[in-house]
Amino acid sequence: MTDNKVLNADTEIPAREPAINIPFSVLSLIALCLGIHAIRTYVLAQGTDYEVLFYGAFISLRYAAADTGWTIEAFTSTLTYSFLHANFGHVFNNVLWLVVFGSPLARTLGGFRFLMFWALAAIIAAGFHYASNVMDPTPMIGASGAVSGMMGAAARFGFRMNRGAGGNAFVSHVPALVDALRNRSVLMFLGVYLVTNFLVGYSGFTPGGNGANIAWQAHIGGLVAGFFLISLFLPRRISLS
Repeated sequence: MTDNKVLNADTEIPAREPAINIPFSVLSLIALCLGIHAIRTYVLAQGTDYEVLFYGAFISLRYAAADTGWTIEAFTSTLTYSFLHANFGHVFNNVLWLVVFGSPLARTLGGFRFLMFWALAAIIAAGFHYASNVMDPTPMIGASGAVSGMMGAAARFGFRMNRGAGGNAFVSHVPALVDALRNRSVLMFLGVYLVTNFLVGYSGFTPGGNGANIAWQAHIGGLVAGFFLISLFLPRRISLS
């Protein structure tokens, strides 16, 4: 004999968890990074790809010619470089950390604020790279600076999560700067991150890097931007405590 369950009008049916629980803004950035690299790899001729790198990558030496006038790419490349990658290993590595740190941050800030945060972190990361490599002609590419900004923001939240409906997000109260710097877990993370980047920068090794020079200064710039400037992007329901 079967046991039939009858639902009345007041019975709530649990909502199904989505198969891919990643915010749309994060998925959009992932699709953009992967799509651009796939087009560069499989569609563009080598000469055209070199042009994309020249105009889209951040090149410190470009600003040495300021007396002759800056071109438009001197401004746009402070952001466009974050969507270009050296190879699929490079882009997959950045996408992985984008999902891990970007997903809860996007749920916390909302899609528009999250995208603006990406842009600011990428620009400040480029500024740190420029400050330490003023005459460097080497193109800098990759989303690592922006993703490092998300890591810095996560550290400022103290890595505290609100595991409510709709997926994980960071808690609704951001510790004041003094309190954040007293948090042992935060200090441990920041210390390990900084030391690791110094070592990576001088050794030249990173997953997917293929021996390329590592713009570790940009990583640190992004981290600093995220840690100190996340409060500028907080929605009204989130406050500093």
